Amino acid sequence: MEPVRTEGNAFWCGNERFLIKGISYTPCHPDLSSSSFDSLIDPLAEDRLTALDRDIAVLSGPGGLGLNTIHVTGLDFRNNHGKALNMLAEAGIYVLVTICERLKAPKAHRNSTDPNFDTAPYYKVSAMRRAFRTVHELADYPNVLGFVIGGVHISWPQNSKIAEVRRAAVRDVKTFLRLRGGRMPPVGTNTRDDAQMRIPMLEYFTAGSSQERVDFFGLGCFSWAGRSNFQISGWQHMVQALEQYPVPMCLSEYGAYIGDYRRWDEVDCLYSPDMTGVFSGGCVYTYFESKNPYGIVKVDEDGNLEKKWKETEGLQQHFGVVNQRSPAELYSADTKDYENWTGQFPAAGQNPWYATSNLPSLPGTIEDFLREIRSDAAYEVSEARSQPPATAESVQRTQAVTEGVANLNLKS
Repeated sequence: MEPVRTEGNAFWCGNERFLIKGISYTPCHPDLSSSSFDSLIDPLAEDRLTALDRDIAVLSGPGGLGLNTIHVTGLDFRNNHGKALNMLAEAGIYVLVTICERLKAPKAHRNSTDPNFDTAPYYKVSAMRRAFRTVHELADYPNVLGFVIGGVHISWPQNSKIAEVRRAAVRDVKTFLRLRGGRMPPVGTNTRDDAQMRIPMLEYFTAGSSQERVDFFGLGCFSWAGRSNFQISGWQHMVQALEQYPVPMCLSEYGAYIGDYRRWDEVDCLYSPDMTGVFSGGCVYTYFESKNPYGIVKVDEDGNLEKKWKETEGLQQHFGVVNQRSPAELYSADTKDYENWTGQFPAAGQNPWYATSNLPSLPGTIEDFLREIRSDAAYEVSEARSQPPATAESVQRTQAVTEGVANLNLKS
């Protein structure tokens, strides 16, 4: 399976543009709220392989939805994910992986919280240690499409300063990948769409050096609802507002729920030249139904799957049309230059944006975390563990592991 890379304002697979035809894939415990991190089930753990095989048939098998990507969150670094990734690769499915979900911020309300709070206490060693270990395990798999820096949603000016923590995480994950060697999947972030916060947040994460800015940017957008179109939904205005920024973008979530079911007419628009000059596809929200009606399937306590037929048939029909389109029907050949673009940070310290380019740091160095991971006996890969195909880089990296490295006493 050929890895996907970012170049200019697009994703690429070989010499062809890659459009994300994805879906959010996050199972939850049925008795807990889907908004709680503790409610999440590791979707790629070995104890879910039977369920994953069942779902792969729905996503991309004969008579399936015709998707090529899943977006997962809640991965537990203590689990092995190799077998699941290999199963997905065999089915032609790429994986976007959210990390750093445990990065938090003070609770903010529109008329409370000091917007100039100190962000250093919120850049937690424990959250980043988990993230580094997940990245270390997954990076060499060719179907890992990228890592998405998650955490608290930046939803209004009073909590915009927490963007410093997210940007620090982007910087440190990219540094970790460079020091680690081997494959370097793209690193990005995402946010909910908000007309007030959209532009300053995009400018903030795409400005500056390529070593600390995002490789791609995801926007969760639910403005297309029911019977709508490119103009009425606000998508045309959104594209016009964003087209000057040359970063690869996708809709990290879409699919507003109105009435008894969703029509999915927006799929036809998303994968057309109206949108693909800015967005490289996106991810439907969501596969599993939990405490809200947005899932396209229901799973009972015995693991039996029930499709929501109007939802799945609509998706299958629209993606069937999209997957028959020629490249000229999907996108223009023109792309923008992101590699030589430095952008400009938004004005900070005033409404609506308070995040600055002064980022928090972790104690020690990124090399310290890498050595700790490589020397941790509990994290050593056993002979039975499923691995991606060995590469010259991975062999050289394994041979370079040294023994007797002192463990750091890094406190969260």
